[in-house]
Amino acid sequence: MIWNELQKIKSFGSSLESDVTTEDIEKKERELGVQIPTALKEFYLTFHREDPIFSAPDSRIFSLHELAVYHSEGYTLVSFYSSSLGGREIYQLGFIPDLNPEGDPYYAQYHFQTFGGRDRLCIDFKHKIHLSSCLLFHLGQNLYRSKSDG
Repeated sequence: MIWNELQKIKSFGSSLESDVTTEDIEKKERELGVQIPTALKEFYLTFHREDPIFSAPDSRIFSLHELAVYHSEGYTLVSFYSSSLGGREIYQLGFIPDLNPEGDPYYAQYHFQTFGGRDRLCIDFKHKIHLSSCLLFHLGQNLYRSKSDG
């Protein structure tokens, strides 16, 4: 799906081989109870957790073991990215397995707000951008931000 693009981005990062196997991904899918989209699988099979894309300031792509399912407001959401400003989280990105096209779902931008003492999930569905495009954008951005001369 996005394997070729991931290899181009990888060529600007570290030479470390991925520390994730297909068995690791299958185990995580069983643990989460959802299928991880192909684009995200290809990402984890490309990058090592020591790659600079995982250490960019003010934005964080989650490693495979950090993926988690959130159930809120009738949705099942799997987060893969968090953005912050000055240490305060602004939003996260994820995918909703039940609402999206198979193989390359749309991403969802969301944040939690407290209403009446209760955290409420606020999801922005206005963008019909596939996870693969979103992931490539943030990978390139994180690689650029992680470079000392960037």
